Amino acid sequence: MNRLRILLSDKCIAAASLRRRRGRWELLTYREETIDVPTHLHDGIDWDEVSTAIHAVVSGCTSAPGPADLIVPTTWCYTARLIGLDRRSTSETAAYALEEFLPLPIEEVTTAFARPASSGASGNACWGMAVRTAPLRALLAQLDIRNIAIDRVLVDAMVMNAAYPPADDLPSGIVWKDARRLILIQRGTDETLPVALRALHRPRTTTDTAGADTDGPAADGAPIAFDSALDPWVRRQIALTEAYTGLVAADWVLVDLMCERRQAAGSPDPAVAEGPAPALHRLLTAEINDRQPDLRAGALTRGDALGALTRSAKRCAALVALLLIILLADTVRTRRDLERANSELLARQTALFKETLPDAVLRAGPALQLASERKRIAALTPRATGDANGDALRLNRAGPLNDLRAFIDRLPGDVRITLLEANIDAQQASLRGITADHRDAERIADAVRAIAGASVPPPRTSRDKNGGVEFTIRARKVAHAAQP
Repeated sequence: MNRLRILLSDKCIAAASLRRRRGRWELLTYREETIDVPTHLHDGIDWDEVSTAIHAVVSGCTSAPGPADLIVPTTWCYTARLIGLDRRSTSETAAYALEEFLPLPIEEVTTAFARPASSGASGNACWGMAVRTAPLRALLAQLDIRNIAIDRVLVDAMVMNAAYPPADDLPSGIVWKDARRLILIQRGTDETLPVALRALHRPRTTTDTAGADTDGPAADGAPIAFDSALDPWVRRQIALTEAYTGLVAADWVLVDLMCERRQAAGSPDPAVAEGPAPALHRLLTAEINDRQPDLRAGALTRGDALGALTRSAKRCAALVALLLIILLADTVRTRRDLERANSELLARQTALFKETLPDAVLRAGPALQLASERKRIAALTPRATGDANGDALRLNRAGPLNDLRAFIDRLPGDVRITLLEANIDAQQASLRGITADHRDAERIADAVRAIAGASVPPPRTSRDKNGGVEFTIRARKVAHAAQP
């Protein structure tokens, strides 16, 4: 997965898109923009210009920024080397130990600690770093608005220390010279913990005793010639810093960031001119392990990382509550509809009962009494049985009502009949009625003949005075048609 790193320097903001390849970070794209970055943090900083510049370099670097590391100046932090802490000490214990070195209450800062990789590397020492919470949180909020997800907040001196892994041929110290800052790093055998660290704020104009401005060489990794490489202000700061008296050795290297940027920009090679300076390249592609102090902690914990679970839980709770409300409303509506339908059904059943059985007394529910009456009537009517093919009713085994039903079922659909009289018993049936013409009377007789076991002679017909044909059909049982 690609990663984005953003460096805030004194005079520029640089962004690099990195890809992990063969165990190392490989630089894909690089953009930078010249801008004055605040040297120190305070509550009155307007981050709009800085966040806009960061958004511009990130947009030019990648169209889909992923997790990003923000590398901030060491001068934004209060640093102290804490001695004697147990390796099992918690961050809260270390924070209270760091508080005695801070000019602010511990509640107003966010702390992070760099611990040694092993117990023998640096004893029980660790580096404590604290940053003002409010102004840095304001910057991170501006970046969140611009959809730049800062995953870690690192300190440039610690990243520079990690950019030079411990080895026999690497320097024992680094002087990192920026436009308005000087960082002195005395390195040890642990790539995480420098032995000594000091970040100094440099005045905007630095002149030597003769009044000339001196920048020094920009060769990354070259030993420092202290009589000429550093301007008088740098030499005075090294000499006046008691912790560094006698510590700066000949194998320390000077990393002159501004001079390297000018040399890279003036290179005739387009690849060099558009890429980062050597020190920036080393810094942006440094291997960052989990022991690096990360200030994206405590009150500065990434909002979408810290609150993702909380917001997801809130969304789920809101959705569940909404679902329950919908289900409750639907249940109430369904219950109301069912009660109304039940009332209407009860009213229809009562009306049907009174119409069907006007003299009966409604003792139970109308549905129960109607069902009981239906069973009683069904018991009085013998059931119809089918013939061998199961498609006709036998006259000798069916009750009169079933015979009449069989006759009606066999009537053609286009025949209109007015049935005036029907006499049906177990031996014979007589039907008298009026139909449209003689042909329909014959079709009615054919319907009676279709009943198994019936012998039907031609119908007797006569012209009715009101129009139509009056018919009489007589059917008799055929004895040999009866089957067991």
